[in-house]
Amino acid sequence: NYLTQHEFVEPVVYGLLRRYRFRHGLISDAIYSTLLTGERKKLHQEVAEAIEALNPEHLDENIEMLAHHYNRSYQLDRALNYLIMAGKKAMRDYANEQARQHFVSALSLLSKVGYTTEQAYDIQTGLGDILMIIGEYPASRRHYATALEIVLEDGSSEWLKHQSRLHRKISAIFERQGDHEKALSRLQAAEMVLKESTDGNPVELSRIYSDIGWIHFRRGNVNFAEEQLLNALALIRSSNENRVMASIYNRLGGIYYSKGELQHSENYTRLSLELHEQLGETAMAARSYNNLGLIAWKRGQLNEALDYFESCFRLQNEFGDIEILIELNTNLGLLQMEFGHLKEAEGYILDAIKKAKRIGHLHHLSACYVHLTELYIQMEEYQTALEYGELARGEIKKMGGSEALVTIQVHAGLAFLGLGDVDAARKAGRTALSAIKKMNQNGNSVVGLDDQANIYQLLGKIAKMNGQHDQARLYYQRGYTMLAKANRPLPAARTLLTMVELLIEEQNQVEAEKQLGIATGLFKEHNATSTFSRIDELHQQINAL
Repeated sequence: NYLTQHEFVEPVVYGLLRRYRFRHGLISDAIYSTLLTGERKKLHQEVAEAIEALNPEHLDENIEMLAHHYNRSYQLDRALNYLIMAGKKAMRDYANEQARQHFVSALSLLSKVGYTTEQAYDIQTGLGDILMIIGEYPASRRHYATALEIVLEDGSSEWLKHQSRLHRKISAIFERQGDHEKALSRLQAAEMVLKESTDGNPVELSRIYSDIGWIHFRRGNVNFAEEQLLNALALIRSSNENRVMASIYNRLGGIYYSKGELQHSENYTRLSLELHEQLGETAMAARSYNNLGLIAWKRGQLNEALDYFESCFRLQNEFGDIEILIELNTNLGLLQMEFGHLKEAEGYILDAIKKAKRIGHLHHLSACYVHLTELYIQMEEYQTALEYGELARGEIKKMGGSEALVTIQVHAGLAFLGLGDVDAARKAGRTALSAIKKMNQNGNSVVGLDDQANIYQLLGKIAKMNGQHDQARLYYQRGYTMLAKANRPLPAARTLLTMVELLIEEQNQVEAEKQLGIATGLFKEHNATSTFSRIDELHQQINAL
């Protein structure tokens, strides 16, 4: 009563509970500073024990408070336990920085108290997981390597599954950094460890096959990737491992998207989304929304795609998975490019590059360089486009990829043409066509209709410059047909505008008006207002014929 009357503390009611708190933090700080170290530790311990005694059935709600008080008491062994629990809880809540702080505090206690193999493993893997999410890959890999040393030193067969899992986690970091050979080597090591276990652990083996498939997908080996993912799915289809199943479904969605099988892609992506939502994994569900955005975009449903991407972007800003933020920045940039909003597109893609450079993610970095070559061609900054093309080529060769090199070659041809170097443009186009033919014969890579359409655009422009108008019109028509088949309405409409320019040169007023009408309808349907001024100019030229 004295403390309340003199306004040192004030009552706070929580339901049926009545508690007290200091009216100002300065009061508690002043009182706390007068206590000797031993008194402080004793009081912290008494507070922690009281919380445990008063709320034995609600300890999960007070884990952070228990970790705080025991960490300042004499019982540091109990602090270690609660700090690990608090770190895991923060991870489940996507509170990455809080989780990191709890695990770092727990790590600092290992030199002061006795601990179990499990506790040391939980701390090192917890830090590794957090650091991988926020993109600090070298530090993450060090913690995983330390965890691996811990379980190897223990030597018990019960840790075989964890050994395999750690190899797989290290592989994931190498994959993100673009070192696919080291990533595959780690997965091979993970599989070898499982062979020593009695049951072979089909769930962990499924994860390994899934990761192997995804790496080969990154490298353009789509059919082999599909085979590995289907094998992974077969291992767990009859189990209740919904988390693993959801991940495989999502990846299969990506495989079928790249093959142009959009209904298959949507089916698997929605299965993944459903499982993630059942599990309460909002961050992972956001990945599925991102993929649904890609599918909607591919179908020409551009506004729907934009809604998916922007919703996903808001969620991921909250959860902080830097890899998906890079993907979203890239996708939003590409969609803005599709609408013709080139400066906005440039901002998104440059931001994605900045993030990818910071964490050393070579796959996303090279992909963004490729996208910038296309963007700068549209902006008629042809030399800049060539420079980014060379940057992309260098990163892709480091990773052992091949499919994207076709895209780079096509873009180089268009850039050379913009600079007036017809011979270099023709050579680039032929090289790209030869590469596509070789890859199709191989049968393991899928070259997108976009790339093939761009080659026909390039060949059409070269033919036009050489005065071969019939040949140019044929190439443009093939490019338009491919883009329409790929459900890319705005690029298809832009191809029609290029054809209209050719028809105007030929004084073919009737056909020019017809093609411009089709293109205008597509632009209006998708609200691509940035092209309206060009359409007006073409109308004036047609009327002047």
